[in-house]
Amino acid sequence: MDALIIANDPRFLEEICGLTIIDRLLRSLHCSGIKQAIIITSTPGPYHRVVKRRAWPRKQLKISIVELSHPEQMKTWVSILEQHCTDVSNTNGSDPVLIVPHPGIYDTRLIRNLAQGTSPTALVDSQPPDYLNVLPDPQYLSAQGILCGPVCVDRAWLTLQTGSFLSFIQSGLFNEQVKALDVSEQTTYLDSQRRELRPYWFPALDPKLRQVATETILDASKKESMDFPALLHAPIEIFLIQHLCKLPISPNQITIFCNIVAYTATFLFSQGLLAWGIMVALAVGIIDGLDGKQARVKLEVTPVGEYEHTFDYLYELSWWFSLAY
Repeated sequence: MDALIIANDPRFLEEICGLTIIDRLLRSLHCSGIKQAIIITSTPGPYHRVVKRRAWPRKQLKISIVELSHPEQMKTWVSILEQHCTDVSNTNGSDPVLIVPHPGIYDTRLIRNLAQGTSPTALVDSQPPDYLNVLPDPQYLSAQGILCGPVCVDRAWLTLQTGSFLSFIQSGLFNEQVKALDVSEQTTYLDSQRRELRPYWFPALDPKLRQVATETILDASKKESMDFPALLHAPIEIFLIQHLCKLPISPNQITIFCNIVAYTATFLFSQGLLAWGIMVALAVGIIDGLDGKQARVKLEVTPVGEYEHTFDYLYELSWWFSLAY
């Protein structure tokens, strides 16, 4: 599947939690299994700079930038898709495409579920949180709820539409030609984090929403606290992550630093410096939770990151051995 991003709004370049909205969207697309993203914009310069930055979380996503003076004109979208289509064998126009018409922040689960659709499907929210009541524009309202933005369609269906993008999506929802993927009906439980978490989304960042969006993204990085120390560490870790996420520090670098500090505690225990060893070990308890949060905030989660728990087990064993030494 390909994705088409209509980047005619400078708010795509606004930054939140260390990533611009466009970069966060590209990483979400990559995590959702989308192979190519086509950015249509009248100002390609800033987007070229974003794409040129090294970012392994989206390195397998092919990104094309197309300059158009009027990116919002739908009649040009199909021809652009045909020029950049990743599946050259598909000539009947049935290959679905995910269209993102305006800037927004979307939980990867929503993008993934939308990308799995086989018929025209629009992302809507029938029971939006209270903080989304700042959306006064009626063009974002439909019979099924607020239009969140992303829509999955096929090229053949797209060629038959006229008028503005939002109007034909609203019309399609009303006539049931477009299905609604309702945010409020999506699964909320996350096995990997042992907690309930409603999939979040935010439109182009209204100043009133920026703080809420930041807090939501940071909160979404937490796992359910299973013990008392973890309950104490959680607010400290969130405080640290809201600053670390703005720095070019990878989760793996945090893991390496954590292990260096952990084995420093091992050395202190082996030398009989118990008080110092305990203080360092307590610090490790906090640092140990930062790599996973950094990965989730900046969408840098990989299967390799699961090996971090093995390293945790090894240095914890080394503490016991050094105390018995």
